Amino acid sequence: MADAAKVFVPARVFLQPGFSLSLPTPALTVWVQCLWAVQADQFSSVAKQEKFYPDGGVSLTIEFQSSGPVVWLALNTQTYQEAIGDQVDLLSVRFQPVGAFGLLGLPLSDLTSGRVYLGQDLMPPWYGRLHELLLRLYQLSPQERLAALQNWLLGRVTDMDRPMQRAVGMVSTACAGQRSVAELAAELGFTKRTLERYFSNYVGVTPAAFMRFARLKQARQLLQSNDGSIAEVAVACGFYDQAHFCHTFKSLILESPSAYRARKLSS
Repeated sequence: MADAAKVFVPARVFLQPGFSLSLPTPALTVWVQCLWAVQADQFSSVAKQEKFYPDGGVSLTIEFQSSGPVVWLALNTQTYQEAIGDQVDLLSVRFQPVGAFGLLGLPLSDLTSGRVYLGQDLMPPWYGRLHELLLRLYQLSPQERLAALQNWLLGRVTDMDRPMQRAVGMVSTACAGQRSVAELAAELGFTKRTLERYFSNYVGVTPAAFMRFARLKQARQLLQSNDGSIAEVAVACGFYDQAHFCHTFKSLILESPSAYRARKLSS
């Protein structure tokens, strides 16, 4: 399996007029999938419905409200659908797996599925400086906001110490090939319990959940990009039969592989 966790496939809504999408600079690619922004006066008033899929990444999102910026972290472990239209003054960064831990220094075991509000639920030591920056962004364009947020993230990049190198390698190994959690632990030289503790801290999900996310992310890419049969996609993504693949896909993506392919290819 390719390193599916680091392949960025933008949600369809991000390609619509009014959204500004920015890929990270080379110094951030190991940590960040993308940054995006949308501002009220540049966006259609019609709400845009979009599905967001779990992939082991965390999002840091800022909503520029009249009373001040509201900032939250989100680690979603289930597919969810959201209408973007009533909250249209947003700035966000989507981290790679391990990226939020590496740049923000937050143990992801502290996050639950859903939003964790900074300054309320969680007060990291860097939040005050980020809040000061965000107050200065109110009068800037989406592109200028993206550049400012990217510069702030660059300021948090340091040389990776050995634990972080190990964490990045751990995630890359989990995405490559088809193996069980026990086999992955043995390959990395960990006990299964130690591997689960590392994943909880660095990624926020179990190794089994992360490998499932990576396989289904690769499946979604293949369903959109080639005309192979569902059975061929299942085998390519490490599932032992089509029935198991279809059941797992539908339980997490909330539609069958064939329905997903038809919807994506028709849009």
